[in-house]
Amino acid sequence: EFRRVLFRSGHYRPLAAKVGERHVGTVAVTVDQSANEAGESALGQMIADAMLEDTSDPSRGGAQIALVNTGGIRADVARPSDAAPGQPSPITFAMASSVLPFGNISVVMTMTGDALARLLEEQFDRPDGRWTMLQISKGFSYAFDPKKAVGQRVDRSSLTLNGKSIAGTDKIRVASVDFVWNGGDRFTVVKEATEPTTTRDVLDQFIDYLQKHSPIAPGPRGRVRRIS
Repeated sequence: EFRRVLFRSGHYRPLAAKVGERHVGTVAVTVDQSANEAGESALGQMIADAMLEDTSDPSRGGAQIALVNTGGIRADVARPSDAAPGQPSPITFAMASSVLPFGNISVVMTMTGDALARLLEEQFDRPDGRWTMLQISKGFSYAFDPKKAVGQRVDRSSLTLNGKSIAGTDKIRVASVDFVWNGGDRFTVVKEATEPTTTRDVLDQFIDYLQKHSPIAPGPRGRVRRIS
């Protein structure tokens, strides 16, 4: 939080500039927010993976799945057009902060498989007809059909975790941002979640991921399958 204050305060602008210029990773190919026809974003999935990686240990919540709200992602991790061919480009702290500027905290909670399926249904059940997709972490997968009736768009038999079907009675540890758990973006099923474990700032989780996995590049998108 202190680092964020630096960027908002003119008095600390010289120090903020030094913090902002600090390298936290490198990018081989621009990782952006653009979504495919199933609503998957390469950057969104990377942030979800970062959250899962940080919270999967039992001492940090024991998360099995991570969900990230697309609206919380505000910039791409871009490689400059004039970057040297074949050479990764630096990612600065300022760049990472522009991706995740809101200071959200990740929280791990327990949901049943049934509640998780109904939460996914809420992505499509919107007054304006637009989808509000949650980006999902590796190992989790599902399919949906937007032509189905309200409440029936998610194929429940398609929900899998590490290749194993998720039953309605299964208890799953799910990591997401505090915004989502508080009912942001009109998600209401989250009220049924229990056993909260508050972890860390999502930005810190993302920076740790960048430092560990650089140079980063877009991964394959295929965790969510659109049937029609």
